[in-house]
Amino acid sequence: MLRDFLDQVDIDQLVDNKKLSISQLANNLAIFDGEEDPDFDRYDLALIGIPIDYENAIDDNCVTAPMAIRREFFQLFNWEPSLRLIDLGDVRMGESPMDTYHALAEVLKECISANVLPIILGSTHDFAFGQYLGHSDASKPVNVVTIDERVDLKQPDEQTDSQSYLFNLLAHQPNFLGEYRQIAYQNYLVDPMTVDTMKKMNFDCHRLGHIRADIRRLEPLVRDAQMVSFDMSAMRFADFPGQRFASPNGFLAEEACRAARYAGISDQVQSFGIYEYFPSRDAQSVSAQLVAQMIWHFIEGFYSRKGEQPYLMTRDYLIYTVELNAEGHKIDFVRSCKSDRWWMKVPIADAENARPYRLIPCTEAEYQEAVDQEIPDRWINSFLKYSAQTLKSEENK
Repeated sequence: MLRDFLDQVDIDQLVDNKKLSISQLANNLAIFDGEEDPDFDRYDLALIGIPIDYENAIDDNCVTAPMAIRREFFQLFNWEPSLRLIDLGDVRMGESPMDTYHALAEVLKECISANVLPIILGSTHDFAFGQYLGHSDASKPVNVVTIDERVDLKQPDEQTDSQSYLFNLLAHQPNFLGEYRQIAYQNYLVDPMTVDTMKKMNFDCHRLGHIRADIRRLEPLVRDAQMVSFDMSAMRFADFPGQRFASPNGFLAEEACRAARYAGISDQVQSFGIYEYFPSRDAQSVSAQLVAQMIWHFIEGFYSRKGEQPYLMTRDYLIYTVELNAEGHKIDFVRSCKSDRWWMKVPIADAENARPYRLIPCTEAEYQEAVDQEIPDRWINSFLKYSAQTLKSEENK
């Protein structure tokens, strides 16, 4: 079935395996031959390219992005002895953008259902809509994280594009969206009414400055996401020249790699997409190298997963109860002995999972805030959001 949607990659056009070390990635992955569907039981991760651009001029677009990224990625060294990675090739162009989004979605469904995590070497960011559709068979709502300097919520004119795909994602029926988090938006690039609209829909929006002040704040935001998309326009131009929306501010290269590792280490993430890389603007392939290194860090994170299930409250978890000065009030925190990651209990019932409370990913710093008698903002926002959702659900009964 996959051969109906994918074109095989010719690795010989990218690297000369004979000149590479046996430890380099080109010699440590499989290539889909375009014939029989691969035996997914043999793989954990899959690369999928999108050499398609519906928006930009033929001499300045993302069409060659997957191959440019592969060329750099294949030359990196593999440090993971249990690496099980396959390159599935490139998504074939459909008769329309929507056809291509659905083709991508079908490939992702095959991967996700086989417990193989797809890494998308993307084109323009509108293909994140296809990435989202690839989760449509999920048995529970899908939490989505977008890393982008803008909030792409413009209402589309005729067809979805990179500035409006989020509108289609939020409006799509059937609706299987759970939580949505926008990370690293820059105030001066976003209409305040757009952010206000997102917040009224109970979606989280986090400014670039807030995240960069302590990059560790990003990890809890992706910990319970199933889908993560990274628009490379979120990068500072000096660190990533291969972008069309150049900006003097944004993530640094090291921060992007750290963000990718956070996504990889999340036990919940089922797909990871990187979009908006323009090879025509990347004179010395520095940007392609960064994307390749982000994928390397994502894979490193993936093989560091702990398989954590904090709701089970086994001996791998410790509970810290903070008594607040307000009489009768407390906050319970949960710490993993395996990863040293933290969660906090919010006393709002999770009806979907038949639990009397919710566990919200957090940081140790937020535990310390509570110890100092300051209720963490994340706890307050979560309490208000889930209270409102519960009330609305009851009203609709």
